[in-house]
Amino acid sequence: MDADKLFHRLVSLQSGSSSKQLRFETLLNKLMDQNAVKNKWAILYLLNELSEDNSASDIGYRSRSRIPSAAQSDIDSFSSQGLPNLTSPHHQTLARTHDGSDTSRSIRRKVSDESDASMDHNLPPAQQLQVGLRTHEAEFSSKQVPEAAILRDIMFIFQGIDGTYIKFDAESDAYVIDDMVGISRSARELIHKLTELGWLYKRIQAFIATNIDNASIGLVGQSFCSSLQREMNDYYKLIAVLEAQISKSEGKDPTFLADDLDTTLSTNSLTLKRLVVWMRDSLQRLRLMSVLIDACQDQKGGAFVSVIHNYTKHGDPFIQKFISQLLEEVSAPFWEMLRMWIYEGELEDPYEEFFVGCDDSVSEEELWQKKYTFREGMLPSFISNTLAQKVTMDLHYQIFSIGKSLNFIRYNCHESAVIQERSQGHVQTLRYGNISAVENSIDKAYLDTSRQLLNILKDKFKLMEHLKAFKRYLLLSQGDFIQYLLDTLGSGLSKPANTLFRHNLTGVLEAAIRASNAQYDDPSILARLDVRLLEISPQDLGWDVFTLDYHVDSPINTIFTPQAMQQYLKMFNFLWRLKRVEHSLSAAWRGLVTSGRQYNSIPELARDIRSAQIVITSMIHFTSQLQYYYLFEVLECSWEELSDYIENKCIDLDSLIDAHSRYLTDITTKGFLNGSTNQNMLLRLFKILDTALQYRTSLDQLIALADYEFTRRDANRHSGIDTSKLLKIRMRLTAGADSFQDDDLRSLSTRLDYNDFYGRSTSTLRSG
Repeated sequence: MDADKLFHRLVSLQSGSSSKQLRFETLLNKLMDQNAVKNKWAILYLLNELSEDNSASDIGYRSRSRIPSAAQSDIDSFSSQGLPNLTSPHHQTLARTHDGSDTSRSIRRKVSDESDASMDHNLPPAQQLQVGLRTHEAEFSSKQVPEAAILRDIMFIFQGIDGTYIKFDAESDAYVIDDMVGISRSARELIHKLTELGWLYKRIQAFIATNIDNASIGLVGQSFCSSLQREMNDYYKLIAVLEAQISKSEGKDPTFLADDLDTTLSTNSLTLKRLVVWMRDSLQRLRLMSVLIDACQDQKGGAFVSVIHNYTKHGDPFIQKFISQLLEEVSAPFWEMLRMWIYEGELEDPYEEFFVGCDDSVSEEELWQKKYTFREGMLPSFISNTLAQKVTMDLHYQIFSIGKSLNFIRYNCHESAVIQERSQGHVQTLRYGNISAVENSIDKAYLDTSRQLLNILKDKFKLMEHLKAFKRYLLLSQGDFIQYLLDTLGSGLSKPANTLFRHNLTGVLEAAIRASNAQYDDPSILARLDVRLLEISPQDLGWDVFTLDYHVDSPINTIFTPQAMQQYLKMFNFLWRLKRVEHSLSAAWRGLVTSGRQYNSIPELARDIRSAQIVITSMIHFTSQLQYYYLFEVLECSWEELSDYIENKCIDLDSLIDAHSRYLTDITTKGFLNGSTNQNMLLRLFKILDTALQYRTSLDQLIALADYEFTRRDANRHSGIDTSKLLKIRMRLTAGADSFQDDDLRSLSTRLDYNDFYGRSTSTLRSG
């Protein structure tokens, strides 16, 4: 703005009064005529700026619209690397100024509007300005309060108590200065910073008072309140020191003023500026606590700890250290629950804060599978993210398995002494900040507990003996025992199923044990072996409902689950059916060999007898090779893998259960008993076995006819054979032989037809 424009602006400001305008022009002309005065344009510009009718509220608005740079830098440091920006309502409404009728006028108005009693208008302009300034300063100073009083108010504000000049305004949620108090702008900015501590204090204390005894936030939440209270106790100590310093300063100079903060005080006195510096760390701490209060709303337990832990990922060492120290105390209940779980198997979690849940309604029989559940939402992030990257398995799985194993030992294995010895031994203290030691402790506890559990199952509860018993009896590996059952039960099982009685079958089972090498097995194992009859349907034979059973109880029923028992039953039924066919065909073949000579004396039947011997031999060969495939290629190979894994690689009960499950899956899948892709193969196998049994029935009819003819001709009866009956039997035998050859399993050709037996026998049979 040039001098001419400035001149016209100054004149226009006096347009309301002609006398004032005239007087102003006179004074201005005198100023311009003064040769000794330099920078006249600058002086006019200054007077113009002072004449702007900016009320104190406008000045306050400009101060409110911005946060001081130092405070802003503090806030910016919080918002980086994980902490949200915290700008309290206090920043927006604190810096209010008084707007009385006197202070709302500018210094220029003071100079121009003074009464004749207070100013001589004939004085030069410079002297009039000085008089006006002195008058304004006198009136301003008359409303100014000592800085000691402001500091005393600040001490009250720090504790959430209203002061004499600074009070909390609930409507704006901020502290405001009394309108009648005269305080310089620099002092207001300092007060603006300091009263934020009071606002934060009230907020933190309200949270503590509301939640310290609130059970719904859990033990971790209550520990958080306790940690906040401890921080506030340190805050109280600092306030006590400051109050002592203020009292000391008041004793030296009780009348010092706020507009001269440094010259009237001794070097050791407390001032607003020094107070801002002293409270800088406390302000940061309270801000952090306020941020954590917001972030942890509606959280508890492991989730609560995770939220606080995430704030340690910050580049500011002060924030990292503060959060880590706070978290060490806050997480103490979590670490205590973890210690109880991994060393004693106890779950002390009244508010469901731990990442392991317990269902008390589940019986001990299903303890391992269903009693304990994993709460992923309560898993602390420093376990799931920082420590879970392990070579063998996740750390949280190890923790979960340790407690389950201890409870399994206590309630299923009834070995409480093992747990007592463990809890009375050296127990590592678990705490936040020493994560590597926690990891080592969990590793050691996991390996020791798992090894103890597996040893108990192997030694006390004879796990391997049970597995071998299933293999020998339900998977028909005990050959002499199975053969005795077939020989003894064969005729009875060929009768209708409703004619069987369980006590008779049990007697045969006991006789088979005594007549075979099974008698040398452990009596406790043999006592579990039993006979069971499946549900009987019309037209069922004894072969269709007879099955062997093996009784299991706790704790081994955790490995031999109902699903596993179903797979064993499925495998037994198939192998038993295969054994039945082989046993039936072998009996027919022995009959043909024994009576072959006498049958060959009947010319009409000689060809049929020889063809039947060839077909029966091929069927026996097929069933024998199929049994070999199941018993050796499938069962023995899978058994070797299972036993080697249990002895050398198994590390815990879960891995044992998984290995046993894989074993059953392997034998059922390789045996065509499991999976949709094997369904068609299984149906073809059943069809072949049914064809063999039907052929045996037709062969029995041929043998009966041959016996009849041999007896009749031996009695010198020379009448001819019943041709129509022979043709019917011959047609059934031929159809059965053709069906057997056509339905042969080509997928097993390598094992079942490794020497091209079936290919050559088929061509020989048809050519003959």
